[in-house]
Amino acid sequence: MQGSTPHDSFISKDDLKSQLMTYVVANEISRVCAASKNHHSLFKSISLGLQEMMNLPSLAFFSLRQDQFQLYLEFSLNNPVNLNSLDFPLGYMNGQYGDAIFLNKHIIVDPIPEDDPFFKIGTKKYAVFPINSQLYRDAEKSICEQKFCPCQFNPSPKWWAEPLGANYPEQIDEDQKRTLCLKCPDFKCHGLLWIDLSHRPEITSEEVATILNILSHTGIILETFKIQNALEKTNKELARVNLVLEENQNLAYQELKRAQEIQKGLLPHHFPNKFLLDHFAFYASNDQIGGDYYDCFAIDKTHLGIVIADVSGHGVSAGLFMSMFKVLLKTHAAPELEPFSILQKINNSLLIETNSEHFVTTFFGIFNKETRELKYSNAGHVPIFIMANGNISSLNSNGIFVGAIDEMSGGTESVYLSKSSRIFLYTDGLSECLNSKGQQFSIERISSHLLEYSELTCKQFVQTLLEQARDFSCGDKMTDDITLLCVDL
Repeated sequence: MQGSTPHDSFISKDDLKSQLMTYVVANEISRVCAASKNHHSLFKSISLGLQEMMNLPSLAFFSLRQDQFQLYLEFSLNNPVNLNSLDFPLGYMNGQYGDAIFLNKHIIVDPIPEDDPFFKIGTKKYAVFPINSQLYRDAEKSICEQKFCPCQFNPSPKWWAEPLGANYPEQIDEDQKRTLCLKCPDFKCHGLLWIDLSHRPEITSEEVATILNILSHTGIILETFKIQNALEKTNKELARVNLVLEENQNLAYQELKRAQEIQKGLLPHHFPNKFLLDHFAFYASNDQIGGDYYDCFAIDKTHLGIVIADVSGHGVSAGLFMSMFKVLLKTHAAPELEPFSILQKINNSLLIETNSEHFVTTFFGIFNKETRELKYSNAGHVPIFIMANGNISSLNSNGIFVGAIDEMSGGTESVYLSKSSRIFLYTDGLSECLNSKGQQFSIERISSHLLEYSELTCKQFVQTLLEQARDFSCGDKMTDDITLLCVDL
């Protein structure tokens, strides 16, 4: 019988062996490429692999220089002429290698036009392959700021290869279109593979498929490099910002430390002992800069000023407000003035000189050592206790806060103290400290403690009271400043 033999429809053993070898080498190239750490090692691995697999005499990799609108040589293999000496612009009239980028397909150039840069190095024929990372995009969700960007109309991963004329509402030339494409963040072409075909047989479709397969992996790796570089730049910038923040934080900490030292300097270090039989004070700030203040100071030879105050809020601004209160108090305190009159003067000065939301609760008394009369004004402060001869009495608030409103209400009251009377002053950080059930330590517990431990020295009394408060609150962190002042007159 006449006809073809069954063997005519089968691939020969040599062809099958060649295809298998090509597949193995291509996969090995992809494996090596995936382990590359930079562009040079990546392109070198591909070049050596392609040369061995396809017997390519010379080839080169180019990357896109978007800002300069041209190609930049990244790596070349077996090129007798220095390609770095040539320019490879991307204009429409500058060479068919640019068409490969903007049409997104490989191109075999034969013959080569005289104005093509590769013509200058004696190349007779070449092939160029674009290197893309073809990532799909959602055209509906994308927000493109380019007025004429074709990406708005072509959601394909190869959108820049589509006909662009109808997508532009204004007439612009091809170079302007290419410039717009390069500026678009969705343009995913990274560069070109150039292969010199001057001295080898025609490139086969199998070889083209192999090269495209390798370059598809290459594009993804290059996109990864790009992301990594962006992350490195971001991390460096974050590191720089963190360094600046640390420096600023250190400066702020140093300033805060200085502010703490200044505030500590505002608290009394010595009491006028000629007025006092015994005394002890305790101060603990809930914040780095507290808002409590206490003092016993001589106004003249026979008059002693006794004060405790608590500013609203915490932090530096509260500390500054309290510092001003102290200065004003020392400035206006005079034996011929009533305590309430002095607080009124302070109130007026604070309202005029500051624009602050802070205010001060305070107890201010003037004690006459000769007559033993204590004149006082309690401006919104917690009750102050007097203990004498086994009896306890409280000096309650009779006015509004200092620094709150223009017309400050209140007045001056007086009480005569017997010998060896104890005055106990405190801020609400003590009376309002809470236990696990949300219960306050309370003013009642303070007065009971005063009765029970009246025989203790001022220091022992304060320390015992603090231990009770800590036991009551189970050692929980305090939520307010605590100041205690115990004075025996």
